[in-house]
Amino acid sequence: TDCRSDFVRDFCRAVGKSETTAVGFTTDGPHFAALGAPVVIFGPGKPELCHRPDEYIDIADVERAVEYYKTIILKFLS
Repeated sequence: TDCRSDFVRDFCRAVGKSETTAVGFTTDGPHFAALGAPVVIFGPGKPELCHRPDEYIDIADVERAVEYYKTIILKFLS
């Protein structure tokens, strides 16, 4: 999704980010993008720990993600 799109800019504002970053792992995002839906990959944890045999997410990161998700949902429902 174009990082200059309204969707991406609104999403980034909702989570306090000023820019996007590419990730180096596979997601279901391309399937949604093929349908014309804007896609942003976002979740708790540290990207360098994702999809490894010993991956984990700190509880504080999960709690912070809950707040971000609430903000995002409220932003897009209003």
